[in-house]
Amino acid sequence: MFSDSQARAILRKLVLDHIDKPTAEVERLINIIDDPARQIPIRGALEAIRTQGDNNFTAEELEIIDDLIYLYG
Repeated sequence: MFSDSQARAILRKLVLDHIDKPTAEVERLINIIDDPARQIPIRGALEAIRTQGDNNFTAEELEIIDDLIYLYG
């Protein structure tokens, strides 16, 4: 499983890898992901990828996403 900082780094990488042109909304999401005082926004990140990027995930990424959702809801 992942530590909190590892989960944040993985989620940040997923967002940046799957959204080609970061908007102000995506930058705000990245700031939330990086803020250890806030809950990790797994569903928010997936929604941003779905609406603003490509959601063609590899099998490894899907497994990681499943783990993150299990751990952080």
